[in-house]
Amino acid sequence: MVSTTGLVLLGRKDNIYVPETKRLLVRLHTWEILAKYSGSIMAIGLMTMVGTGLVLALRPELKKMRYRREIKFAKQRKVLKEMPQPATEGQNAT
Repeated sequence: MVSTTGLVLLGRKDNIYVPETKRLLVRLHTWEILAKYSGSIMAIGLMTMVGTGLVLALRPELKKMRYRREIKFAKQRKVLKEMPQPATEGQNAT
C-alpha cells in the first residue's frame, strides 16, 4: 500500500489531483488513517498467537489422556470377556 500510494503521489506537485484526494493519499501513505486500527489488529494477532500456542502445547497431553483412557477401557473389556458368562436358557449350568 505504501509503494502504491507513493507512486501515485509522485505527481502531487503537478496539481493532477484535487486537494481532498491529495490529502487522502498523503494520509494513506503515512499510515495516519490506519494507525487507529493497528492496535486492535495487533491485539487480535497476539490473542491468536496465544491460542494456537496453547493448542500446540496441550495437544501431547490430550493425546496421552486419550491413550490412557483407551487402555483402561480395553482392560475392562478384556476382563469382562474373560469372566464366565451366566448360563442362558437351554444351557446346562454347571
